[in-house]
Amino acid sequence: MQNEIKLDVRACRDIVSNIQITQILSLPFMAGLPTSGESLGYCQSLRLRRTHLGKPILKDPTQVQNWSSEPHTSFLIFDCGTGQIAKDFVLNVVNLLREAQSPAIWALRFADFWKKDVSTVDILKILLLQALQINPAALTSGSHPMTMIHFREAVNEEDWRALLARAMNGIQKVYIVLDSDLLSHATNNNRYLATRWLGAFSNLATKTVLKVFVSAFAIDTGYAARNWDPASWSQLRVGLSGPMSTGNLRLRRARASRRRAF
Repeated sequence: MQNEIKLDVRACRDIVSNIQITQILSLPFMAGLPTSGESLGYCQSLRLRRTHLGKPILKDPTQVQNWSSEPHTSFLIFDCGTGQIAKDFVLNVVNLLREAQSPAIWALRFADFWKKDVSTVDILKILLLQALQINPAALTSGSHPMTMIHFREAVNEEDWRALLARAMNGIQKVYIVLDSDLLSHATNNNRYLATRWLGAFSNLATKTVLKVFVSAFAIDTGYAARNWDPASWSQLRVGLSGPMSTGNLRLRRARASRRRAF
């Protein structure tokens, strides 16, 4: 009987969580923003139209695995020859994380995003909704579960960051994948602002390790070299396999002493 009661309670929590997520989707602040499936489907459809291109691959996957296993929040900034390679690599990363069933959230391009007034707060909202989908317990468990009131009272970026941190509470590690085009659009192509905004993820969650993927096209690596802890980020060189191969991939530990020239 005790086991049956536990199952009933868990089922009730799942139902409540699903209802709350549906309500959140209907709130005005989510208007015009895509769900995880919508943005992923859009990017996949674009990728299928470019069958003539080679595919970004990892020459030594163990290097990325070593970065992933580091027990602290850190960033992987991948440097690609073209923006198109970066777009395809982001999509590959998301697909690999999904196949591995790793806790992952992403902010990818979506239809006509360039026509919308997208902000960095909007990116946080996109990530927040996905975090709740992979961690619905944040809406029902603990002494202070998240409620609709918390979302209605959020007024600035600091509030939305705090909500995102709460949504990930209880998860040991979360991968965050950011699309450089979307981030550039949200920061008016200001790499300095984008890098400052990204750096705040280092202190976002105290109990969850964040592993953030982002393209160098949106980032000021010179600023990162001067201001970020060298142990907190790595740089990945990306090339293509196939008929348009331009090289291969290798991971380099970002060290400030090597980046003074940027």
